[in-house]
Amino acid sequence: MTLFAPMGLLFLGLVPVVILFYILRARYERVEVPSTLLWRNVIRDTEGRPTWRPPIRNILLILQLLVVVAAALALARPAIVGFSATHHILVLDASMSMQAIDVAPSRFEDAKRLAADIAREAPDGDAVSVVRAGAVVDIAESGTDSARAVQAIAQLQPGVTGADMRAALQVADALARERPELRAEVTILSDGSFPELPAIDTLIAEVRVRVVGTSADNQAIVFLRARRALDGSNRYEGFGRITNFGAIAVEVPVRALADGIPVESRQVRVPARGSQEVIVPLSQSVKLFELAIDRPDALAIDNYAQVVVPNEDLDVTLVSTAPAFMERALRAVPSVKLTLLRPQQYKPDLVGAITVFDGFMPRGRDNLPPGAALFVNPPTGVNAGFDISELRQPQQIVRVNPRSPLLETVDLAGLFLPRALRVIPPAGSSPAVESKDTTLVWEGMDDGRKIVVFAFDPRQPEIGQRLAFPLLLANSIGWLAPNAGSATISSGQTYNIQPVRTARDVVVRDPGGRSYLFTVNTSGQARAIPFSTTDAVGRYAIIHRSDKGSVAQSWFTVNAGDEFQSDTRPKSWPDQRGTGPALLSSAVRAEAWPFLVMLGLGLLAIEWYVYARR
Repeated sequence: MTLFAPMGLLFLGLVPVVILFYILRARYERVEVPSTLLWRNVIRDTEGRPTWRPPIRNILLILQLLVVVAAALALARPAIVGFSATHHILVLDASMSMQAIDVAPSRFEDAKRLAADIAREAPDGDAVSVVRAGAVVDIAESGTDSARAVQAIAQLQPGVTGADMRAALQVADALARERPELRAEVTILSDGSFPELPAIDTLIAEVRVRVVGTSADNQAIVFLRARRALDGSNRYEGFGRITNFGAIAVEVPVRALADGIPVESRQVRVPARGSQEVIVPLSQSVKLFELAIDRPDALAIDNYAQVVVPNEDLDVTLVSTAPAFMERALRAVPSVKLTLLRPQQYKPDLVGAITVFDGFMPRGRDNLPPGAALFVNPPTGVNAGFDISELRQPQQIVRVNPRSPLLETVDLAGLFLPRALRVIPPAGSSPAVESKDTTLVWEGMDDGRKIVVFAFDPRQPEIGQRLAFPLLLANSIGWLAPNAGSATISSGQTYNIQPVRTARDVVVRDPGGRSYLFTVNTSGQARAIPFSTTDAVGRYAIIHRSDKGSVAQSWFTVNAGDEFQSDTRPKSWPDQRGTGPALLSSAVRAEAWPFLVMLGLGLLAIEWYVYARR
């Protein structure tokens, strides 16, 4: 029993008022007199002088008090709350960390065992739903047959991406709404490697997290790139970062391979909760660089990574009124094939894979290039979705994004710029370098194309004559490159493919041999193609085809190592209980206020009848 409107009980405040009416009432004696003429003035003296007496044995008082009590209870809306049975919603975390083997045979198999036990123990009349939570949330089973739920659990497999628990709870809420007469209890079987759960304000009565896993002993290759050597030569080197998520420093044997041939083995000491970088020089003929950790730990899938070494020229177009400085800087970037255009010569269908706008901005978004773009010192004003204004004060760099690929090996600490711009780019960009007042370097996506913005003039000696700018420019070109450069992403991320000019379609072949076909817009404004089916770890081939056959081929790789998913430390989460009005209303089995209203009316009728009989 619960009260939906407990404030209605304030109506009970009328009880003492009714009682006072009976206590503070005048007492008269019946006397027969020959005339009332001389009593008129006497009545004034006797009025308003009540006599105190207890209101005992007064049936009218009792009936009136019962009416007040019935009215107060009706206003408070008492109801019988309860569910006829339970709806068990089992959410199994299928993220990569659930492949850890610190619990035999694995965390995911242990979670399946616990989920199957809950399904088997469900009483008759209960419902069981099974939800797999990966990058995409799937409903494996939902019904009242626990045997079918156990079979569905047995068929589940973990993935190599993270788990979207927020979406999983939304799916669980939708399942709860399908059976509002049942008490919905969500049990998440996970190692806790997900962001904080949102507060429950739905039909879900309770959310419990059953934590599986015990060990944090895991080392992973969380970063791997093929980059130009820093000595200025034209050769590449493999650059990797190994992170130790355990509480004790370890020495791990690391093996490097070039085109499948071992080229180096070494022992690398990685501090506890820290990282260590590995650099391996490569010959000019190498096409694939691989790095492996030969040490058993909790999670094996992130002990290997690979990256494609770029071996093709990159078509870059520079659009500038004074191109000398940027031309010299771009020609120093290896593998860049540079074309110069004056602003009056610029057309979107005449540029290469990357367009560099130096002090120039096309008019309107329709005139932006179909491929990636680098905007350097853009002119002030509002144009093509950019809002640009000039800053009067000098700017000093105070913040950088350490995870930005634009800033690999780039030291911008304390850099001072006498002149800078305030740039507000289209939605989809994020700051890479910031001063106190503005963002100096932006990176992101705009309408399917990669963009980078330098909100300053690099001709200023404070940056143009430092090593930081050539490195920043080279990293930017490497990141903007659509089908060249060391393209490697984490599983589940989106890779943007820029079709070559003559391509009519693009075929993507994943590591398992499955092909995906994309038709290219032939109007000359072909946008980048977002490819998001990257759940498989390994190398993906991109084939650009024209009417005459294949015209270009490139690759990108997907690696499992991730700074978040490779952290196998189990994390506990407190249970949550639902208190929302939707949950309460769904649990109501019967409300008593209609009966109380009828009772009150009946008491009023009896009270009137008793009074009339007196």
